[in-house]
Amino acid sequence: MILTRAILKESEKWLGCKTNSKSKCTDEIKKLYNGKVNNEAWCCKFVWAMTNEACKKLGIKNPLIQTASTSQLLASAKKNLRVDTTPGVGSIFYTTRDGGGHVGFVIKVDGNKFETTARQRNKNRKGFSHF
Repeated sequence: MILTRAILKESEKWLGCKTNSKSKCTDEIKKLYNGKVNNEAWCCKFVWAMTNEACKKLGIKNPLIQTASTSQLLASAKKNLRVDTTPGVGSIFYTTRDGGGHVGFVIKVDGNKFETTARQRNKNRKGFSHF
């Protein structure tokens, strides 16, 4: 729970960030990921960077691999974290969509509905990983 709270605290700093490809916010997230601004997807970078920042502050190793691929992030999570189909506050959600997938953090659960940092709700869920 300590890591989960630390990750959510890091991600709260980015609330209101516009996530289009020309946003200064997305450029800053990409810089936290690898120091570069490029055209790769930002969502995995966001999840990895927020987890990494929280881990650095707690003095522990990041359990996630550094990747911009949602499928690779999910495969890695299955090796290092508990992955199931139940959303929990602070868990990472995984979805599929045309051309790839999407990830983010669950920030609210209300019955069988959940809200995420990416404003993605209940669509094409692949699983949730829990710290």
